[in-house]
Amino acid sequence: MKFKSGEIKLPNPKLKSKISLEEAITKRKSLRAYTKSPLSLKEVSQLLFAGQGLLGGDRRTIPSAGAFYPIEIYLSAARITDLPQGLYQHLPDGHKLKKITSANRTAKLAAAAFGQIWVKNAPAVLIICGDFEKTVKKYQDKGEDFVTMEAGHAAQNISLQAAALNLGTLCVGGFNEKEAKSALNIEKNKKVFYLMPVGKTFKNQDEKEAEVLNDFYQILEKEFLKDL
Repeated sequence: MKFKSGEIKLPNPKLKSKISLEEAITKRKSLRAYTKSPLSLKEVSQLLFAGQGLLGGDRRTIPSAGAFYPIEIYLSAARITDLPQGLYQHLPDGHKLKKITSANRTAKLAAAAFGQIWVKNAPAVLIICGDFEKTVKKYQDKGEDFVTMEAGHAAQNISLQAAALNLGTLCVGGFNEKEAKSALNIEKNKKVFYLMPVGKTFKNQDEKEAEVLNDFYQILEKEFLKDL
């Protein structure tokens, strides 16, 4: 895969699907167990479009107070077909990825999330961040609330798109934000709202979910609760 000026054009997203919105809503579920199979670049493209896609003019796939669109989505790529490992920022204009670093930051993000192994094991992690500055400048005290709401819109769109693609994901909010920012190397004024690991699921998903949760509880007890 060749990059031009550190950017890569993503495959065009599909605008129609065989699955209905109602089906996607009922299928949506927090899933933590993923196979070792890589994601395709088309799947990643579709997820990013759902979360922050440009629809024409300045309009995007999620509502935004004042149309400031302060949400930014980063991608930590570990196992994605036709995409080298590394950290990328999604650029809605042109639907592209901007390469930040070739270093795989997934392990650092998992460490920031208190060892949540579904973050560490995922072939991709989408990170939803926000920049309060423009929104706060207009809406003052209410501005931060609006940006937080917008992060929720993006996360829900991604969750529903993952369900439509038969992929597993969840919204991880339990993490040390300072460590997450360090892993992403983003500005201090920006807020990290969600880590969203994404991966392919198993046929015996319920069984695998129980296994990965049990493994995590053992790690949590051994590494993070030992001094409590």
